Formats: sequence, structure tokens, C-alpha cells
Amino acid sequence: MNTNKQDRIYLSPPYQSGREMELVGEVLAGNWLSTVGNHISRFENLLCKTFQFPHVVAVNSGTSALHLILKKINIAEGDVVLVSDLTFIGGVSPILYERGRPVFIDSEKGDWNISPELLKEYLENNRENPPKALIVVHLYGMPCQIKRIREICDQYGVILIEDCAEALGTKVDGQYAGTFGDFAFLSFNGNKTITTSGGGVIITPSKEDKEYFIYLSMQAKKSKAFYLHEEIGFNYRMSNLLAALGIAQLTDFEFRVNRKKAINLFYRKSLEDIGFQFPEEREGIESSYWLSCALIPDTVEADTLISQLDNGYNIEARRVWNPMHRQPVFRNAEALLNGVSEQLFKNGICLPSGVGLSDDQLKYIVDAIKKIISH
Repeated sequence: MNTNKQDRIYLSPPYQSGREMELVGEVLAGNWLSTVGNHISRFENLLCKTFQFPHVVAVNSGTSALHLILKKINIAEGDVVLVSDLTFIGGVSPILYERGRPVFIDSEKGDWNISPELLKEYLENNRENPPKALIVVHLYGMPCQIKRIREICDQYGVILIEDCAEALGTKVDGQYAGTFGDFAFLSFNGNKTITTSGGGVIITPSKEDKEYFIYLSMQAKKSKAFYLHEEIGFNYRMSNLLAALGIAQLTDFEFRVNRKKAINLFYRKSLEDIGFQFPEEREGIESSYWLSCALIPDTVEADTLISQLDNGYNIEARRVWNPMHRQPVFRNAEALLNGVSEQLFKNGICLPSGVGLSDDQLKYIVDAIKKIISH
């Protein structure tokens, strides 16, 4: 039983800029509450302006965004889609919606992301039956070796989809994640750096594709005076109300990312001397550090540390993603493994990373970890 009076410290709670009520009030006053309204286009345009995205389409989740991308590239029954093994299921399950076949590629030790060596090995061994696409994840905001992966995909003729659900604001050599792939998607779930409570975005290179994605996300209705449908669409468009939340959240985005970086730096400086190992920061990368994650020493189990932080100190921490090849729902899926994702899952932990964390709370978290480790 927790006897500590410290208020609950959550892993990654929403953070409000202070403009949410104002902008949501605009929508309520105008009565544009559905998937039509000018706040949707304002939000989309603001994302393009802020992050140099060519075109974006706001939808109701990151998973929906990926599903529409897979529809656009005509994933069909039996088509192979390669995907990072260490990720969240929302970035994989849409492959099954279209009866595609996911093949999982393991991680590399440095940045925890997909291994370019294993990716190239798979593609070289399957020249006669190449995969249709690769979904590559920028894990917890840490960018993968995206330039190298782009080159590999070009060499083997594979469509590259960037999963930026955890990586809004991440950069590689000054270029934002989401602008390297053929397509990309974002998530604005409640625990992300900015949130629309639920929501996501498709990043696409052409205006023509943007219009098609909007069409698909609104039940594939033709522009007629009556309902005319020539193909099956989806009810995936973001509402005007949620788009207003997104606009408000973006107003202080630079502050949010800088705070995430400061939190990560504090953890590194405070915990590396007791054996915590953090993902490698390669030259030229700027992680947005959605979550600060680390490998803990072998002297303590991840579940034990998480439980003691919870019960003894009222601090929420979590395991890193359970690799997809370990999930029962994918028990029959092919996977190219090197053991790295298994080790990351065994010893990895996600630490509280909310933008609103105070310096005193950070010190409290670090002190709690050190007390648990020392015993």
C-alpha cells in the first residue's frame, strides 16, 4: 500500500497550452462540430508550415492514417509488408485489415530502431519476391537511420512508410521525420507531445493524394447532390472540434520539445552513473524524446522496479514495447531476429516524461530509483 503523500506522477499525461478553451469555444460558438469546418484545414496548414510537411490529412487516429496509406498503395491479400519488430501494435494491425502479411525486422543496439543490416539481408534474400512496403518506426522519438534505410528501399524498389506516431518534431540533419518516406503518419493520442485527445495525420507528397485520402476518410462519397459511392470508404476524418485542440497544442510546441529534451538530459546525467543505458544519440539527429527510455542494470528486474516505483513512490513507469514477434496474435508471422528487441524488452523501462514535470518531481523520481536500485 502506498503511504507516500506525493501526488501521482504519470508517464506522459496531456499538457495544455492555455489556449484550448478559447479555440474549442470558437468551434462550439460556430456549431461546426463534425468532420467539416475551417479548424481542420487550419490545423493541417499549421502542421505543414511548422514541420515542412508537403501535404497532410487529419484523421481520427494514427492507426486509421496507416490503414488509408496501405489502401492507397494497394496492399492486397498475401502482400508482404516489412515492419519494425519493436513497436506498438497500432502501427502493424492495419496490414491485417487488408489481408497483407507482416514480416518483422529486429532492432539494432544503438538507437533501438530497425536494423538496416537485417533489412538489407531480408531484401537480398527475397529479390524474387520482394515486399510491397516497409513501415519503419522512429521509436519513442529517436530517429532510425532513415537516410540509409531510404537508400536501401530505393535500391530494392520498396515503398517506404515512416511511422512518426512517437516522433513529431524529430529531425535528421535538420530535416523533419515524416519527410523522408513515400508516406508517413502521426498520432495525437492523449499521451503524445501534442494531443487532440484522439487523432492522427497522414503526410503525403502530392495534393492529388491528399484529396484522395480525404475522399477515402469520408466514406468515399463523390461530390454530388446525393450520396454516390463507387468504392468503400471509411469514417476516419478528424472532427473540427478536435482540430481546434490541435491548433491550441501547437502554439507552444517548441517549449514542449525543449522540455522533453531537458527531461531526458536530466535522466542521463543522473542515472548513467548507476548503470542505466540510454539509446545512442548519433551525430546529426535531434530526437523529440516523446518518452525517455533506458536499459536498467541487471541487478534489478524491470517489473520489480516499476512495481516499487508505483507502490512505494506513486510514480508510473512502464516496460518498453513487447516485440511484435512475441505477440500471440502474430505467432505465425515471419520475423528476422537478432535478439536485440528481446533484450530491450527484458531490461528496458519508460520513465515519466510529461512536459509538465517539475524539476522537483524529476529529482524525486531519480532519488526513488536510486533508493530502489541500492537495495
